[in-house]
Amino acid sequence: MLSIKIVTPIAALVAFSLYSDGQKAQPAPAKGWTANLAKALKDAKKSHKLVMVDFNATWCGPCRMYQTEVFPTASFKRETKNVVLVTVDVDAQRELALKYKVSSIPDIRFLSPNGKEVGRLIGYGGEQRLIGELAKARRAAKL
Repeated sequence: MLSIKIVTPIAALVAFSLYSDGQKAQPAPAKGWTANLAKALKDAKKSHKLVMVDFNATWCGPCRMYQTEVFPTASFKRETKNVVLVTVDVDAQRELALKYKVSSIPDIRFLSPNGKEVGRLIGYGGEQRLIGELAKARRAAKL
């Protein structure tokens, strides 16, 4: 009887891990960010805003640098006040990463309100470069 009580939970854990293999949970987005690109594009179209998509991964050092050194800054927040911010964990949302042909991270894409790519920044560029690329994308999207 004791062996059944021990084996049953272990079997359940093994079955769950086999089922969930490849279906990783994406970390909760930071305040002001969403992980739902489809909803973000819908919202951007309604409000006529630029969309910034940050393709990243939890294990990516340069991605974490954006999240800790750039995204929290006052200047980044000021420049993205009228931008829909999206975070995509490439491990959790593989299909989306494949759709956008992400081959290296961090990969930041700028999309017009209708979803057309108007800019891209691959790799860690620091705060000023990111803000510069954001300004170029705004001009390209005519926003």
